[in-house]
Amino acid sequence: MVDGIKQAQLNVVWQVIRAGLMADINVKCHPGLKHLLNENETPAKFLAMTPEEILVRWVNFQLRRVCNHKQIKNFYRDIQDGEVYTYLFTAICPQDTDLLPLRENDLEDRMEIILDYAPT
Repeated sequence: MVDGIKQAQLNVVWQVIRAGLMADINVKCHPGLKHLLNENETPAKFLAMTPEEILVRWVNFQLRRVCNHKQIKNFYRDIQDGEVYTYLFTAICPQDTDLLPLRENDLEDRMEIILDYAPT
């Protein structure tokens, strides 16, 4: 029962953090996001997307720049193995990263390497 309460508390904390992180993900705050429109997509449809959908689109745009085989649909199971983070860091700061974390099979060790690459 205690573990269930702790999990519920962590879920609430995550939802608050997520809401704060996603609040400014929109075309008004970041006009460059308009470049993420798909072919034949209207600006109105793009503007109707949730911040999380826009962020998924941006991540996939960055992933296409460095690899063609990896795309995400959500920020839960699709990022757990660290592969997306490795490719994402390689796309946005290639001078400071490489694909070394992908050689690590132990996921905890892989995430430690990735965290070392994370911009501060």
